[in-house]
Amino acid sequence: METMVYEIRRANETDLPQIKKLQESSYYSKVSDFDKVKEGFVSVESDISLLRTINKDIGILIAEVHNKLVGYEMPLGYEHAIQIPLLDPFVKRFTELDYEGQKIREYQWVIEGQINIEKEYKRKGIAEVLHKNFVNILQGKYDLIITEISDQNPRSLNVHTKKLGLSVVDEYQAEGRNWYVLLQDIRTDK
Repeated sequence: METMVYEIRRANETDLPQIKKLQESSYYSKVSDFDKVKEGFVSVESDISLLRTINKDIGILIAEVHNKLVGYEMPLGYEHAIQIPLLDPFVKRFTELDYEGQKIREYQWVIEGQINIEKEYKRKGIAEVLHKNFVNILQGKYDLIITEISDQNPRSLNVHTKKLGLSVVDEYQAEGRNWYVLLQDIRTDK
């Protein structure tokens, strides 16, 4: 059996259309009900302009196999999140939550906007390595990584809590769905 060799690196301008294409193919409305449960999905689509801004401001990480983009992990700062209407209830909710005796908004935080692996490359450890690198580049700049996952996306919830190290800290309803708020403390002095 051949060992898969993949590279994790920061995205560049030429990667953005490939990120957009993978994002579109994984978007909630384009994934079958069966694959929503088995493979997961993404809830937010971003245009190239927003991807470019995110990559410039914080950096999107990609995974490549034989020079083919097979996955990415994308952070969102507050200034990015407020451009995505679907995230309004989430941003309002989590900034009011308490963590270790203070409001989350009082920490340096970043949203894990998406982690997305191409279907045939899932279950090969890429998400775990991608996220470890994601955490490494964010440590020292941020205290917390926070995200939300729909209850209609059990695959993503399982990966985040069992493989990536995030914990559920809240649940709420919005946009006709139930959502879990997840958090990972990435402070190096913890």
